[in-house]
Amino acid sequence: LSYSDERPDQMDYDINYYLATAYYKQGNLDGAKGVYESIIALRPREKNAYYLKGVIELAQGDTEAASADFDTAVSIDPQDYDLRIDIFCSCAENGQQELGQGYLQAVLDDEDSRLSDYNRGRMNYYLGNYDTARNALENAMDTDSSSEVVSLLGQTYEQLGEMCGVSKVTTKRWLEGAGGEKTSFPDMLRYMQAVGMNIRAVIPQSQSEKEAVLESRLSEIQKELAICK
Repeated sequence: LSYSDERPDQMDYDINYYLATAYYKQGNLDGAKGVYESIIALRPREKNAYYLKGVIELAQGDTEAASADFDTAVSIDPQDYDLRIDIFCSCAENGQQELGQGYLQAVLDDEDSRLSDYNRGRMNYYLGNYDTARNALENAMDTDSSSEVVSLLGQTYEQLGEMCGVSKVTTKRWLEGAGGEKTSFPDMLRYMQAVGMNIRAVIPQSQSEKEAVLESRLSEIQKELAICK
């Protein structure tokens, strides 16, 4: 940013984020941290810079500094639940899972928060409260059958060992899809892969062959459903 014009534009910031990522991948943690500090100096409410700086500090073993930066990032946008999950995952990857859990639990403990069923479900999912997550996500499915909700519900069933639940939610997604329309092949394939379902390793090239592979797997799911009843 020191080489930018007097007033850096968004492209300047984007370039510096790329630069910081490059430093990080090269193992130059101090260089990456310095870039984020420069961004924060010019944009003191840049939550992503605080978060990424915190990730660097975790890697450097400075948990106290990381926690302070995560706190700042969350204070800028308390309802950015994706950010909270990112913080949790980064903490878990660096052996600081308990620190990360606090950012998720704070959302659930906030009595004034009007939390959607989906967000309540995913907070509990990452906290390992799979029964509570399942209940919330099932409620979310009543009004929202988006791939995000369905995928996470399927993963929750798998964590609980409820394979009948996986079969049911997969069939519902295929037959109904978002907005009551049959789900497209790419969306359905991404979902089934996300919940760990066994799809043929080499996917055929033509659209008709792709549909045949998926229809075959769904036929197996229908048989599983009959057993679940």
